[in-house]
Amino acid sequence: MAHEVQIRIKNNFSELETVRSQSASFYTRHQIPLKDSNAVELAISEVITNIISYGYQDDSEYYIDVHLLYENDQLILRIEDDARAFNPLTISDPDTAENLDDRPIGGLGIHLVRQMMDDVSYSYQNNRNCLTMVKKLKET
Repeated sequence: MAHEVQIRIKNNFSELETVRSQSASFYTRHQIPLKDSNAVELAISEVITNIISYGYQDDSEYYIDVHLLYENDQLILRIEDDARAFNPLTISDPDTAENLDDRPIGGLGIHLVRQMMDDVSYSYQNNRNCLTMVKKLKET
């Protein structure tokens, strides 16, 4: 049986609390293990923060859609936005062995998302970015 929640927010950092609150209720209702829900929450925060910080070229109001689906012992997270087209999966993984002071800024967040999630894919359709992430649940 599939269970889904859809959350629409504005491109404002204060809206992250709305996503946290609604997704926390979703995890509790479906008894999602804390380790898995924490990984998904970190991925949501990282992706939305990047969209708000770098995706829009003006200060106008835009919307970001977050879809959480619990199905077949996995969480499927889809984040859609109408920011400029950007595939975060084209970013190379940072050299984590390199001295912190010598590393270029950026890229670590999406690297963490790729490490925490079991599958990450990107598409651009109808002038919208769509990042889909899958987290297989350890135990439900």
